[in-house]
Amino acid sequence: MTKTVKNDSKINSVLDRIDGLDVRESKQDLMTMLESRDSYMFSFSENQRLETGQVPYAFYILEDGTFIFTFDDVNSVREKPLITTENHKELLKDIKRDLEVTF
Repeated sequence: MTKTVKNDSKINSVLDRIDGLDVRESKQDLMTMLESRDSYMFSFSENQRLETGQVPYAFYILEDGTFIFTFDDVNSVREKPLITTENHKELLKDIKRDLEVTF
């Protein structure tokens, strides 16, 4: 399922909230982590339409509140993903509420 959010204030609020989360480099590859649990992908693009392989920034959140970062910065993909050292289930819940994600 996909939901598009165009409200810059909401987008900036999400990015501000995740900035500074304590992370470590993952020993697992991204696909292994995503296959193990339900997850959300948050992609950011200036284009109306997201095209595979052309997303300038994205991150994932597992259902248990683990954040996975695959980018160092805009247009800078990491070789190994970073994951949060703690689960942030409440933060996931707040982000979903603020962006009106109901799935």
